[in-house]
Amino acid sequence: MEAIDVSPLIEKNKELKVLTKELERIDKKILKTDIDVASKKTLEKLVTLKKERKEKSKEEITIDYLDKISLKVAKVLESLIRLMKKKQALMKLKSSKKKKKLRTVDIAYIGLFAALIAVCAQIAVPMTVSFTMQTFAVCLCAGLLGWKRSTVSVIVYILLGMVGLPIFTGFKSGVAAITGPTGGYIVGFVLTALITGALVQKFGHKFWQLILFMVIGLTVCYAFGTVWFIIAYKATLKAALATCVVPFLLPECGKILLAALLTNRLIRFVK
Repeated sequence: MEAIDVSPLIEKNKELKVLTKELERIDKKILKTDIDVASKKTLEKLVTLKKERKEKSKEEITIDYLDKISLKVAKVLESLIRLMKKKQALMKLKSSKKKKKLRTVDIAYIGLFAALIAVCAQIAVPMTVSFTMQTFAVCLCAGLLGWKRSTVSVIVYILLGMVGLPIFTGFKSGVAAITGPTGGYIVGFVLTALITGALVQKFGHKFWQLILFMVIGLTVCYAFGTVWFIIAYKATLKAALATCVVPFLLPECGKILLAALLTNRLIRFVK
């Protein structure tokens, strides 16, 4: 019986074992590499998550901080609004008190200028339509007091004359002085005060402005009075102008200049 040579098999077996060990080593290395890659990815994800959490926490902190600031700002604004309302209430109270004080001053000015018109009515040169200083007083009144107080002053003057006080030109009084041929010029003083005072209040009281506004006011007065005279006397326009307007043009210019000059100088002292 021949002997079987098993040495090649043993060698092959050894080779197989070596190969097996090598394969195991390679597998371990591959596994380790996969684990390292996976761990790296995991770590990257963890870092990203941490960053996101930090950013979110910062945003939340910022939002909370802003909310707190907005609440504080809202409280400050509320307190400011309350203070403003209190200030407005105090201002209204002060203005109402001031108005009450001014009413007393207004009455004093109205009485004073009504008396001035009455005094100037007696400085007269007798004519069909008397030359007086009334227009000067009315223009001065309108320039200094404005349209409201000056108009009231003229109305008070007319009413006092109508009820019997001898304050019209030549110490006349009563309703007859108003309803007569020259009554239109007295009534026209109301229009002069109204128009001149309104223009002065709206556009200012420079000297040339005052002259212009007083000329406008007196033109209206003369127009109204002349129409009244034509109706009362049944006169022609030419006759009415020759009697009631033309003789007074130069004197009226002088009175307007004087009234404008005094108004320009005294307006700063009138409240």
